Order: sequence, then structure tokens, then C-alpha cells
Amino acid sequence: MPRTGARFSVNMLSAVSAQGDLRFMVHEGTATAATAATFCAFLERLVTGMERPIFLVVDGHRIHRAKKVQRPVVQLDGKLKLFLLPPYSPQLNPDEWVLNNVKQRVAKTFITTREQLIASARSVLHSLQRTQSKIIGFFRDPDCHYAAA
Repeated sequence: MPRTGARFSVNMLSAVSAQGDLRFMVHEGTATAATAATFCAFLERLVTGMERPIFLVVDGHRIHRAKKVQRPVVQLDGKLKLFLLPPYSPQLNPDEWVLNNVKQRVAKTFITTREQLIASARSVLHSLQRTQSKIIGFFRDPDCHYAAA
């Protein structure tokens, strides 16, 4: 089988709840990494239509700690609170299960273009979104059980 040698990547942001909800955004920009502006756009989409405050557990990525992110979070007037996980502790983040699922399932598909990669990632995310029991199961992991309370 011929190989192109090309490598593709896509950035995605996602959030899960212990009730089995999954919200996500696939970043299609040309940047190799999502920016603070992209994360802020995701946060705004996350709180839209929500009646209760959202408590969002995030890893220590520099974007999550950026001043450009903290200002908009404050402006959301209590609708959103960010909690930073300790460094090097992905096992404590239930959202890591989403990332692992996407990586494993996308890796099983034949992809030749970036557009196919984006479509495949979205397809997997939509599939997960429809499977609330699987999302709820992420919180049964002993390391993630704290977030189900």
C-alpha cells in the first residue's frame, strides 16, 4: 500500500458531565494548537443555555491559565468556575477518556486528508454524545469518581 508520508492533526475541546453529557468543539484553524481565544469561544458555547453554574475541571495547560481566559471567565458572572488539576495527573480528568476514545477509534480508520480526520473525529464525538451510559462510565473510574459527586 503506498504511503503519503503526510501527518495530520486536529484540535478538539470537550467537556463531560457525570450525568452523561458531552459537549465538544473541533478546532479547524491552521494553528497547531488551540489558542486562548478558541478556548474562550468554547467556554461561551458551554454556558449558553445553562441554568446552573458549570464547574469545569481542566488540566494545567497554559491556555487554561492564561489571563486572556481568566478575564472572560470572571465576566461570565459566576456561570462558570474553572478548577485546575495538579500537574501531570491526566488520570484525574474524566475528559481524558473522551480523548482516548477518539484517538483509538480514529486510528482504526483510513485517513488521507485533514478533512477526513476532522470528519472522523466529529463522527466519533457525535457517537459518544449519543451514548450517555459510556460517558457516565468514565466517572466510575476510581481516579475520576471524585468528579461524580
